[in-house]
Amino acid sequence: MSAVEWRENRLRTRNGEVALHEAGDGPALVFLHGGPGLDHRLLRPLAEPLTREYRCILPDQRGSGGSVVERLDVDALHIDRLIEDIEDLRQHLGEQKLRLIGWSWGAALALLYGAVHPDRLEQVAAVSPGPIPWELIDVYRANRVRPLTAEERMRHTDLSDQMESALRAEDAESYRVLNRQLVALSIRAWFYSPEQASAYLETYLDLAGDAYNAALVSERILGSLGEFASWDRLGMWEAPTLVLYGYQDFEPITQAYTIKGWAPQTRIVYLNECGHYPWLEQADRFYAELHAFLGSMPGSVPDSGGHRGQAE
Repeated sequence: MSAVEWRENRLRTRNGEVALHEAGDGPALVFLHGGPGLDHRLLRPLAEPLTREYRCILPDQRGSGGSVVERLDVDALHIDRLIEDIEDLRQHLGEQKLRLIGWSWGAALALLYGAVHPDRLEQVAAVSPGPIPWELIDVYRANRVRPLTAEERMRHTDLSDQMESALRAEDAESYRVLNRQLVALSIRAWFYSPEQASAYLETYLDLAGDAYNAALVSERILGSLGEFASWDRLGMWEAPTLVLYGYQDFEPITQAYTIKGWAPQTRIVYLNECGHYPWLEQADRFYAELHAFLGSMPGSVPDSGGHRGQAE
């Protein structure tokens, strides 16, 4: 049981209501969870070691976890609405600029926020970013099944097809059952260590939230990315930027250099023997890098030391 006491609050935004969860005191850090459509609780273990020095704020993105929208439709879940929610949160916190830590989809969302509000970023740490240039989605999909045998890949395809049919039929219970089977089959691709993958399965299923709701949310948010009007502004921010990947992440890790091409001030860090959850598989090196990055700004805590990953 975690010793960190999380405080819960709700923020009425211009387009809905966002559930906020925070712990600690000090400079504010806003964490953006993965998905789209997952739950902020997946990031509590990442944030908790930082609550000794920072005020860690973990919102549930709209339509996810405890956040509320009137309808799960394409307008309510448009990418523009998510970015507006982050800006409303910044104003609510009274911060001139935000320090954002995003993981997976949340890392991509942090960079999209920076494209719209480049002058509102103090720092951004992108941990295990999902595909941002959309053509890399094929790389992501191939890597997700890479550790599977030919028979398991066929099973993966079959489960994915059945889930798609259940989603179209609005059969929520069947979708949830199938999703559980798919996660159990594929979770070892998420980690370097097979043992850690097996040990994390039930934790993930407990913390990730409702898989059927996540699928509805994800479909609508990702479907709106083609309408995002600020693609040409990626990298316009001048804020210090960290991109951190595990070398064995299934995400397209070479896109770190694409991000650095957009924002030359980006620091790239790779951690070996590490997949999509670096705070679990390489905690010492992960937090040493994160503390060093966060401590590079005035008013931040100092570098905590520790071993470094390969960086550029």
